[in-house]
Amino acid sequence: MTYFFQLPQYFLRQILAGVLALFTLLATPAAGQFLSDGVTPVTPIPNSNATLRAHIGSCLAEQPVTGLCTTWGDNSGFGAIPSWDVSNVNNFDNAFNIKTTLNGDVSRWDMSNATSLKLIFGQAYVFNQDISRWDVSNVTNFDGAFYATGFNQDVSGWNVTSGTNFNNMFQRSGNFNQDIRKWDVRPGASFTNMFLNTTAMTATYVDGTARFDNGEFRLNGDFFALSSVREQSAEVVTTGAFNFTSDRDGNFSGYFNGRSALELQLAHDMVLGYFLGVEVGRAKLSGTFAGRQDSYGLNVGGYVLRSFNDVSYIAGFAALGRNKNQLVVSNGTLQVDSDFDSTTLRLGASATGVFRMPRIEIWPELSFSYAKSRVGSQAVAAQAYGLTANNLSLAGGDVEMGQLMFMPQIKWPLGDGRDSAAVANFSLSPRLTCRVTRGVGGGRACGTGAALGYSAASGDGLTLFNATVEFDNVADTKNGSLTFNVEHNF
Repeated sequence: MTYFFQLPQYFLRQILAGVLALFTLLATPAAGQFLSDGVTPVTPIPNSNATLRAHIGSCLAEQPVTGLCTTWGDNSGFGAIPSWDVSNVNNFDNAFNIKTTLNGDVSRWDMSNATSLKLIFGQAYVFNQDISRWDVSNVTNFDGAFYATGFNQDVSGWNVTSGTNFNNMFQRSGNFNQDIRKWDVRPGASFTNMFLNTTAMTATYVDGTARFDNGEFRLNGDFFALSSVREQSAEVVTTGAFNFTSDRDGNFSGYFNGRSALELQLAHDMVLGYFLGVEVGRAKLSGTFAGRQDSYGLNVGGYVLRSFNDVSYIAGFAALGRNKNQLVVSNGTLQVDSDFDSTTLRLGASATGVFRMPRIEIWPELSFSYAKSRVGSQAVAAQAYGLTANNLSLAGGDVEMGQLMFMPQIKWPLGDGRDSAAVANFSLSPRLTCRVTRGVGGGRACGTGAALGYSAASGDGLTLFNATVEFDNVADTKNGSLTFNVEHNF
């Protein structure tokens, strides 16, 4: 009788002990957030950049590599650097700047309130720790975050949608060579010298899609290449796009354009670039009229980027292009040959900045562009029944267009991304456009337009969603578009 009575009591005690242990586990801080005794929770670091840097200096004075300063950490109550509670801190500027021996584990830091990482690891030459799980969704300033470090870790999953300043982010980080193409960056963000002298960054990316549907084949995509010029303050950036379409009737069209630019650092806040570009296109027609159209183009130019501070930027460009076009079509009875050349000059400038308020950001942008095209004499030759008609030479002419646009972007954050929740943003971009045209269809007109956008990212940064609605109404020109994009990284 005693045996059968004690057995349920034993199980009951085990169950109660398990429940108590579960409640104890849920009530204690996350692993690593304790002092060296493993029991006493750490004290949160105050929200002060000066205090943060002072505490880092005190800890690293005891252990300059790992930051495992157990003596100072226990006495101060803040613990060793790997277990710090920095959830209240928003300004991490210069936190580990010139900490030349640092290579401690900061992967567990709660960065959800961080807004600025300017030079956080600047000249921390040996730092190379996995910080892929940092929540940087509220960070606007990444200027020089990894300047002159040995950092080469995967940060492709970072949610950088709030970023406005990526200047010098990986400059002189000779080992960095990671794929960050999936970063969703906003229009108007600054990337001056982002990869300058990042000598390992010689990546080449090609993105494309292919589709075969009902006898029609389509291939389109773009490419990007970046390489630093060793021992020089320069880098080579190559970009381009391609498109090919064919159908069951034998019609096809193909187009390719590419541009290679040499970017030179004139100063910490200024970049000068020179570029050379090519364009090649061909279209083949079959059916009643059969033939082809070829086009070739070459363009050269330059641009300059200047940042005055973290929130204001100006840019300017100039380009000169030369194109040759040829058309040959025939229906078996009539054949027409035509070719002409054109020269185009393009100039432009833009200025942008940002005004930040507690729950809203305003990005005003003012841009100006000018283009002038000169079409040479157009030669036309026609044959009918094997007989050549009079060769015609049609006089060309000039076409000019100037455009002034004012486009303030207003952005509202809809989530803070904490506790693995999604971070989302809604944006409204009204715009006023004025155009002056001389030549064919010349005139003056002003009109309005707008863009509505919504973007969201999961708390882990792996799933991204974007939707944009745009429309413009300038004179007789009306345009509208709706785009959706959903992306998940595995």
